[in-house]
Amino acid sequence: RRSPLRRLAYALTSTAISVLAIGVPLSAEVGVASDSIPVAFVAMPQLPIPEPVAPAPVEPAAPEPPAADVPAPLIAPEPPPSPCSDALAWVASAGLPLPAGVDYNCPSTQFAHHGAACWGNSTYCPGRGFIAINMGLLEGTSTEYLRHVVAHEVCHILDFQSTGHSTEWGADACAAAHGAP
Repeated sequence: RRSPLRRLAYALTSTAISVLAIGVPLSAEVGVASDSIPVAFVAMPQLPIPEPVAPAPVEPAAPEPPAADVPAPLIAPEPPPSPCSDALAWVASAGLPLPAGVDYNCPSTQFAHHGAACWGNSTYCPGRGFIAINMGLLEGTSTEYLRHVVAHEVCHILDFQSTGHSTEWGADACAAAHGAP
């Protein structure tokens, strides 16, 4: 542990080096402090004390224009709901979510049927499963019928994934059991 005298010497040495580095000359006078520790006095130039300056007057900010002068922000209208996405969301909420990895192609003109399901072993959809809904053929039909078609096709996929095969009457029964008319 360092003695108080040694700590003071280190502090004074670093202070003297700092003062010399900025170009202030040191006095050669040495004095004795009240606790008998030698101290070097530094001659510091007397700097003038600046006169207080009154703050510059602050001008009030310009008033905000009245709200009537500000045009209302333009809000883009919501796009009309998509019958395809609405039908798929309804079918999923009825307990028939589209399985992961199965594409949902709606609208589609790939098949000349209201809806079609491919589950990966067909020449039409090798290696991947998808559902295709032909909205052109469903023009003029009800929302309930579109929901039935989507549910029916999802049921085909689910049947095939669970049993390895699917039938039309099985897909109809499955869709009806989940509330699709």
